[in-house]
Amino acid sequence: PHYDSLQGAWEWARKTLLDHASDKRQHNYTRDQLEKAQTADPLWNASQLEMVHYGKMHGFMR
Repeated sequence: PHYDSLQGAWEWARKTLLDHASDKRQHNYTRDQLEKAQTADPLWNASQLEMVHYGKMHGFMR
């Protein structure tokens, strides 16, 4: 349940995310950009495309 929202995360994980929400980032991406593997990180993009096309990710990429 709630696997697709912060409600599904542990309390410590939610706190950490909130504590660092205003940290400066080199890149900011929309959800759509992340889902479509349109980032500056070639490893993220390759992993995301593998998940989209095959529904799984090679163990070395996890």
